[in-house]
Amino acid sequence: MKKQQTVAVVGAGASGIIVARELLHHGHTPVVFEGLDNVGGVFESSGQGPGGYEGAALTASSAMMMFSDYPWDYKKSKMYSCRAYGEYCERYCTVKDLWPYINLQTFVRDVKYLEEERKFLVTVEGKFAKKKRADFDHTMPAEEAFEGVVQQAVPLSTQGNLVTYKVDRVAICSGSNQVKAAPDWQGLESFEGTVTHSSEYKSNEPFVGKKVVLVGAGESGSDIAYMISCVASQAWISIRSHPGFIIPRQLLGTVSDLDTSRLRHSLCAKMQGWLTNMRNKQMRMGVRIGKLPGWWSKVADLNEGTGIKIVSQYGTKSEGLPRALHENGLQMKPDILRVRPRSVVFTDGSEVECDHIVANIGYRPALPYLEASMGKWLDPVRTPCGGGVDPRRLYKNVFHPDMEGRMAWVGYARPCFGAIPPLAEMQARLFAMVCSGEVELPSAENMHKLATADRAFWLDLLGKNGERIKSLVNHVTYADSLAEIMGCKPNLWRLFLTSPRAMWGAWLGPIGCTQYRLYGPHNRHEQALEVMKGMEVPVPRVWFPCLVMTAIGYLLSCLGFSEYYPQGIIGGTNATQ
Repeated sequence: MKKQQTVAVVGAGASGIIVARELLHHGHTPVVFEGLDNVGGVFESSGQGPGGYEGAALTASSAMMMFSDYPWDYKKSKMYSCRAYGEYCERYCTVKDLWPYINLQTFVRDVKYLEEERKFLVTVEGKFAKKKRADFDHTMPAEEAFEGVVQQAVPLSTQGNLVTYKVDRVAICSGSNQVKAAPDWQGLESFEGTVTHSSEYKSNEPFVGKKVVLVGAGESGSDIAYMISCVASQAWISIRSHPGFIIPRQLLGTVSDLDTSRLRHSLCAKMQGWLTNMRNKQMRMGVRIGKLPGWWSKVADLNEGTGIKIVSQYGTKSEGLPRALHENGLQMKPDILRVRPRSVVFTDGSEVECDHIVANIGYRPALPYLEASMGKWLDPVRTPCGGGVDPRRLYKNVFHPDMEGRMAWVGYARPCFGAIPPLAEMQARLFAMVCSGEVELPSAENMHKLATADRAFWLDLLGKNGERIKSLVNHVTYADSLAEIMGCKPNLWRLFLTSPRAMWGAWLGPIGCTQYRLYGPHNRHEQALEVMKGMEVPVPRVWFPCLVMTAIGYLLSCLGFSEYYPQGIIGGTNATQ
């Protein structure tokens, strides 16, 4: 093991706190900087973050979002509110004793790489606020004591309000929600109404009785569209291309991501399409016989005929848009052509009068605190348009190829279906093992080559959506590729022989990170085994069609039709190592 290292962690959302946890587990010293006055990032429990609007709910279940060493309602998964997840992050910091290492209301202003020393100067400014260890109720005993004594990081220098630390490595965990994307519609400056970015939206109260144009139908955009359309006199939603593959949060009485399993991911693209068409027919039939509410037919309409297969495209895990269309008279419009003082003109020539424009248009890929001193290092990994860092130019969406694993991005892999926190935990584990010398990264040249090969793999799999969403990955494929590097990929055949019920949970349950703790380095086999035994799985009418199609695909592949082979019957297709 390498000597104890000091690591600056930028951000204390889910990604930042799991990085701190893994570093401590390996005997290193994290020093965490967070601009908000609490942990949780976009899910911060008081509602300061972008996910803090009234009624904001997770789009992944508790079983999917939980950290592998702190189980959370996995026996009967729930879709909690965003604030409830923020509170879960607080409890995690308490149970794992992370608070002493977290500096709240503290902003990173500059990061500079000292190439000769192979260290970093990290300059910060703020209150360095510390949260007291709260007395939270929890069902899990405190973590085992860390080996050795982990020291607190000590600043190198102080100049006015600026404090500088010299650290061995840096983990960028601040996410993509740093710089709001600004709309550039022609004539916007002449608009006499109000323009609100989705990050500024807190409730639908300002829109009561108003005429509102919404732009963008991602998950938050879909939720906001429903809430505003409930109170607006008229509402329209402008969608440039397609809202993604829509999956409501609840499916057949259970949380929908129970269907985001290894079994479901094993189906080839053609069978994914067949299964999608079958589900669309079931939705319409359910509406006709009164088993499903009418808005489910809108889900089928939006998903049908688009060529979208669930594993290879991104999902919009919200029922807000179809409900708003069906229940509240929300009208769909194409892209905005121009804005006039009291109206909006769309590319189809139609024009509507409006009082408000709500822009659910996301964020720019920019990290301002890296630009001043790290420009030369960022240039090889920037997006083609010269903006922020392109995760596909990093090795495994994590490591800068030219910095020997000293700078890592954690939380910059967005699964088509699944959740970012479990992938961030896999990235954090890999980073900590690299810090400790347990995993040796390829040479800089090979990391560049492997990143290029991975980029080609993802773009071939994901098509235009992969080009547009540069962090987009397939959850199982990506997680398995990291697990193979670390030596912790679950052996489901072995699991079947020792505990069939646990294997059932790992194969049919949601694809969280607990199953990667069953075997390999730093496993928690007994705890992970108990979780997988108790993991909720979907009802048979959800998983049985997948099982039948998997068997058919395997038989067809044996007859020479290789394109039907279930890609990883016990795991995902692998990208490069």
